[in-house]
Amino acid sequence: MIVDFRPHARLRGRKPLDIGTSVTPVLEALRDDDADLGRVRVVYDWVQYRNNFRDVVDVRPILAAPPKPDMPEPVGVRDDDMEIAVDVRRSGEHPLRELTAARLHDFRAENGDALYLEDWGPGRESRIWDFNSLYWSALRVWEKATGREYEQALPGGESDARNRDGARELIRDLFGVWDRLAETNALPEQLYVIEFGVGNGNQARVFLDEFRTLDHEHGKEYYRRLHYLMCDYSPHVLELARENVADHAERVSSFSLDATRPCTSLGFLRYKVFLIYISNVYDNLPTDEVAHLGGRTYLVQTRAYLPAAAAAELAKSVK
Repeated sequence: MIVDFRPHARLRGRKPLDIGTSVTPVLEALRDDDADLGRVRVVYDWVQYRNNFRDVVDVRPILAAPPKPDMPEPVGVRDDDMEIAVDVRRSGEHPLRELTAARLHDFRAENGDALYLEDWGPGRESRIWDFNSLYWSALRVWEKATGREYEQALPGGESDARNRDGARELIRDLFGVWDRLAETNALPEQLYVIEFGVGNGNQARVFLDEFRTLDHEHGKEYYRRLHYLMCDYSPHVLELARENVADHAERVSSFSLDATRPCTSLGFLRYKVFLIYISNVYDNLPTDEVAHLGGRTYLVQTRAYLPAAAAAELAKSVK
C-alpha cells in the first residue's frame, strides 16, 4: 500500500491537522475489506473549494494497460488496482471509516447511492463542462437565486485581480517594449491590449487606472492610443465590467467570446496585439488529465453523477 499525504504544509501552523483523524479510519476500513492491500494507493488532498464536484472519499479504479509483446516491461513498474482519494478539508466532518467502507462496497457493486449522468470518458467530454458553460451563460440567474455576486464564491471572497503592484510592473515592461519600437518609428498608432476572462472588470479597472497614472508620469501619451479589449464568455459579466471601467469608456471595447476559439471574434487583430492579459480562465476550459502512477502513465477518465437523494429532490422540483 502507498499512502500519499499531499497537504503536508497543513500539519504545522496555528491550526495543524490531526493526521491520525484523516488517515487511521481509512486504513481501518481497508484492513476490514477484501482488497489486495499491496495494490492500493491512498491519496490525501486539500480541495480548495468546500463545495465541489468531488466526494469526501472517492474510490477510483486503475485499469491495467494491455500488454505489449514487443516491448520489455520497465524495471520498477508497479500495477495497482485502485486509488482511494480523500478530501482532508472535509474529512473531519464525516465518519471516514464507515464512508470508506460504503464507497468500497459501491465500487464492487457498481451501483450505490449515485445517478450517473454519463459513461466514463476523458475529462474534456464530461457533462461537467456543459454545466460550467451553463453557469457562465446564466450567471445573472445564479446571482439572483443565491443573492451573491459570483466573486464572493471564490475561496477568499474576491479574485486576485486587485494586485496593483503586479499591474504596475507589467505596464512598465510594456512601456519598455513600446519605447524601443518608438525609437525606430516601428510603433503603430493603435496599441491593443486584450483581457480574457474579464469577470466583473476589477482587473481591467486596476490595469487602466495604473496605466493612465504611469503614462502621465512617462509622458509618451500611450494612454491616448490604447485600445483595451475586454473579453468574456458571459454577457452578464461583460455588462458588469463595462460599468466598472466607465471612467475609461473611450479606451475600452468588449467582446463576448469562447476562449477556446478566440480567433473567431478577434481574428482581425492578428499580429496587432501587444499583450494578452488572463486571470481565472484556464480552470474554466475543458481539459484532460493524466496521472503517472507506479512508473506508468494513465489517462484519467471521469463521469458526472448526482447522489440519489439530490436527484430525487431535483426531479420533484420540476414536476
